[in-house]
Amino acid sequence: MWGKTKKGVQGQTAEFHATEADWRAGYLQIVADVSTTYFLILQLDEQVEQQQRAITKNETDPRHLRDTAQATASSPTPTYCASGRKTTA
Repeated sequence: MWGKTKKGVQGQTAEFHATEADWRAGYLQIVADVSTTYFLILQLDEQVEQQQRAITKNETDPRHLRDTAQATASSPTPTYCASGRKTTA
């Protein structure tokens, strides 16, 4: 009788630990998704700032369009790594 009870308790404990591990895995996935989205937002914010600067500069000096087109064709697009530092792709 006590062996059956002990096995039942062990089974319930194992099920609890499995449920807890599933919860932690889900939590870590959410944290990873939020982190990825954060760095994507940083990258998009940088692109918006670059576009705003280009628009402002083009409004004040239309000759800048030619220079910008030539520079853009030869320069890599900035991206961000997981630590938030700017890298080049």
